[in-house]
Amino acid sequence: KITPLDIRKQSFKRGIRGFDTEEVQTFLEMVANEMESLVKENTTLTERVRGLDTKVEDYRHLEKTLQDTIITAQKTTEEAKEND
Repeated sequence: KITPLDIRKQSFKRGIRGFDTEEVQTFLEMVANEMESLVKENTTLTERVRGLDTKVEDYRHLEKTLQDTIITAQKTTEEAKEND
């Protein structure tokens, strides 16, 4: 897994007619900054998904409780009708 720091620390061998060092460093810095931004966004979205997963689980538990309550109420109503 490559990190923004890995990009910033990357160095290249120089050849006789190699790339412009300053241009390469500028590009690497730009890539590292964009990657850093994406990593932060990914972290934020991951935390948000975890929070939403927790809420969904809470709602599922509430739904189950409501279903159980409805079933109990139906049974109670049926029993009351039978006893009349």
